[in-house]
Amino acid sequence: FSGAQAPPPSTTQQALAIVGQEMAQEFVASDPVQAYVESTVVPYVDGFLHATLDPYAPIVSAITQNENATSDYIEQVDEAVVDAIESTLLNPQDAPKTVQAFNEAVYQPVAQLAEDGVSQIRSNAVETADQRLRRVMAPFRPFV
Repeated sequence: FSGAQAPPPSTTQQALAIVGQEMAQEFVASDPVQAYVESTVVPYVDGFLHATLDPYAPIVSAITQNENATSDYIEQVDEAVVDAIESTLLNPQDAPKTVQAFNEAVYQPVAQLAEDGVSQIRSNAVETADQRLRRVMAPFRPFV
């Protein structure tokens, strides 16, 4: 109040102020709600999928001829969960589209796996039946 000016802030204080502003801007831009939801939901989904699907990994690997098929699928579902969370938080009015996209990402690979498995079973059954028929008919070939 005496008209004396306050001393200018030190360079350290100025640097801390700039860093603090940048951190605040990054926090606001990062959408902490989205980050929290993703950090809690994705590990839960991932753990559930591993517990549920890992026992079937050898079967899936045999059908797909890919040793990492189950892990790849779980990663794909994790990505679909993140996409669904982001889409829901950013565009709640598009929830039906988000649900549809999520369902396609999750269920399409399972449907394809089931289709491939059934196809392989049919192929193996026909091949086995054909081999057995040839063995049974072998003694009669000179007459047939």
